[in-house]
Amino acid sequence: MTTVRSAVYKLYPTRQQEDLMDLFRKAVGYVQNSLVESCKSMLDEGVVIPTTFQLGAMARDIRRKTPWMEPVPVRILTDAAQRVKLSFEAYFKKSLPTARIPKVKSDAEMNSFTYTMNDAFRFASEKDGLDPSRFIRLGKIGFVRYRGKTQIKGKMKTATVSRRFEGARPSWYISITCEMREYEFKELALDNRPKGRIGIDLGLETRVATSEGLLVSVNRELSEYEKQISKLNSRMAGLDRNSAEYVKLKARRAHIYKKIRNKRADATHKLARQLALENDVLVMEDIPVGNIIDKSYSRERRKEIRDAAWDDLRSKLEYKCADSGCELISVNPAYTSQYCSVCGAFVEKDQTVRVHVCPRCGFVADRDINAAINILNKGLGLQAGSDPKHDESELEVQSSRDSTQNRE
Repeated sequence: MTTVRSAVYKLYPTRQQEDLMDLFRKAVGYVQNSLVESCKSMLDEGVVIPTTFQLGAMARDIRRKTPWMEPVPVRILTDAAQRVKLSFEAYFKKSLPTARIPKVKSDAEMNSFTYTMNDAFRFASEKDGLDPSRFIRLGKIGFVRYRGKTQIKGKMKTATVSRRFEGARPSWYISITCEMREYEFKELALDNRPKGRIGIDLGLETRVATSEGLLVSVNRELSEYEKQISKLNSRMAGLDRNSAEYVKLKARRAHIYKKIRNKRADATHKLARQLALENDVLVMEDIPVGNIIDKSYSRERRKEIRDAAWDDLRSKLEYKCADSGCELISVNPAYTSQYCSVCGAFVEKDQTVRVHVCPRCGFVADRDINAAINILNKGLGLQAGSDPKHDESELEVQSSRDSTQNRE
């Protein structure tokens, strides 16, 4: 069994290497736009668009006729041709609801290029006289310094170099995908890991609540950054887009966005890793985030849902659980907040009620923790109100008590 994983590193190229990266990026955009225009004209004439092989030949022909593309590797351009073909196929098949006919992109929208041959990129070795944990070799560019802690295990497949605007100057990153076998990617599994089983309830006030009583609130510190962005937008509104002051404020805003993005990703990674390492079974409610956002008429509510980042947490939990050997189960969250997790009584409550108080058995708990226990029971296939920690004898005693109360 194999799986595909990716690792992202930040690059620190020299000025000459950065110029080559920018040249490769522009060449990919030029070839991609040329092929898109050619395919669109063929469709207008009723002609079938070329195959992937034919588009690759057209890309090589464009490179041969364009002198400034001579330093650009051919494989980078043929990969761009393949992506054009895939985008048109997605449009024809309508495999995605958002699939649209490919369009010509501006220079600002073309921010990456991809090496598809693993011999075109590699980490430095001792033979090169460089530290493998600090330098990586890219075809036609040379050895580029990078920073990152993740170690690649397995066979490297592709490497995508991308440009991001995070300040006054663009930053460069490389994303390497690798194929690993099952015994290679279970590096998170620990022999002495406790055999825990928890339910996870997602919310807006409390981002994550577990059946063990853990409450993780939404990071409100990011609102301070949002206030700074609002002030910068107000100052930029009355400036000329080509002025030096506008460019300076735009770079400062991009840097703040980078801080927000990094803080959110860091908090989500740490939470997902903790949950995957400490448990063998995770039961999580399956929330259709897209439908909820579409049905929310309040702009503030839609923003709160995006800030909670439920989908991001789920995606990270999926692969971290796969790496650590933890099982992730999804259940329907309907009425999990209404039933008592101890006796199974239906206790109706609206969103303003944050504490669950059962009039039948007297159980008192946080609303979200009670829902998390019910989610765990659902995932384990237990009856509403049963506690997975109790043994069979305790469950029989509880059941007899409930039957006695019902007769009374």
